[in-house]
Amino acid sequence: MNRELVGFGPKSDLDPVAVLLGAAELLEKPGAWTQHAFARDRDGSTCAVSDERACCFCMQGAVNRVIWNKFGGHESSSIRQFTCKSDEMYFIIRNAWRTLHQENSHLANHINWNDRTVRTQAEVVAELRGIAAAVQAGGVQ
Repeated sequence: MNRELVGFGPKSDLDPVAVLLGAAELLEKPGAWTQHAFARDRDGSTCAVSDERACCFCMQGAVNRVIWNKFGGHESSSIRQFTCKSDEMYFIIRNAWRTLHQENSHLANHINWNDRTVRTQAEVVAELRGIAAAVQAGGVQ
C-alpha cells in the first residue's frame, strides 16, 4: 500500500497534535463525553460522529469528529479522505498509548480505557492532552 496516497507519511496534511487538542477541547464541555459509543445525540441514542445531532463523544469519537469537521463531506472522495485520516489517527493514538502505558498492558487500548466504568471525563481530556504532548515531543510516532 502506498502510505502517502492514503494520508500517511510526510505528505499528510493531518496535524495529529491539532486533532488531539481539538478532541480534548471538544470533550471539555460539560456532558460532551460518552462511553460505549463513538457518538450520541441529546437523547443518548448512538449516532455517527458525522451526524449533526451528535453532541457527545468517546475519546476516539471526538478525534473522528474533529477530523470530520476538517475533511468530511458527502462526496465519495471526502468520505474516503475522512476514513483514511481517521485510520491514521487511530494508529497514532494506539502507538502513543502503547508507549505511554507499557506498564499497564492490561489496558488493551484507548477505546477500552475510555469505556471502563471508573473513567471520568476529566481523565479522558487529560489523556488526549498527554498524548498530544508526547506526539509533539516526538516521543511516539
